[in-house]
Amino acid sequence: MNQEQQILFHHLNHTIIQCENEFIIHPYLLGMIQDQSNPSEFSLRAEFHIEDYQLYLDTIVLYNNVAFATSKDTLEQCYQNQPIFYNGTILIADEVIKEYSVKGNIGLPIYSYKSVYELTFQEGILTTTIDHSKAMVRIRKNIELGLRSLSKSRDIRCINKFIDTSFVGDYKPFRSARKRAKYLEQMKFQFKKMAVSFYAKN
Repeated sequence: MNQEQQILFHHLNHTIIQCENEFIIHPYLLGMIQDQSNPSEFSLRAEFHIEDYQLYLDTIVLYNNVAFATSKDTLEQCYQNQPIFYNGTILIADEVIKEYSVKGNIGLPIYSYKSVYELTFQEGILTTTIDHSKAMVRIRKNIELGLRSLSKSRDIRCINKFIDTSFVGDYKPFRSARKRAKYLEQMKFQFKKMAVSFYAKN
């Protein structure tokens, strides 16, 4: 599933580059689709914010890639302080410094951005923030000084290894559809439980 997601962090909109467990929120959990479906059939756009360390969903838009042109295949839901039950780490970035191009990559490499953070959540609560911005500066300087070249496979591997060892999140997709389905069922249960508790308090 293609995902275009933004999060308001430190009063600035940041692009969500990657997240652990593939999804922060899946449209299946919100009743936007009736089953877990084939992820490649849909594209998703969502906006989030953090308030008092709690992660909230603001807007989610779902597009059907199979029949993208018709309006009936676009679903949008808007929320006001909808808490999200999420366990994992989110990689976010803001302000493109330079548009580096790496053969085989889809999108810009993470060191193209000025501000890069990892946000770790436990049951939707922000527990850890790691600022990787200085590490991205180090990579850019090595490229600019000619110490690393994006045209050399060996140098790209070195850069990627440095990034992998710096980041705490595991952004690999699920190995099977079965594991994804199991995770989503667990997430659905916790999401409903959290929503009932939240609205009971409010």
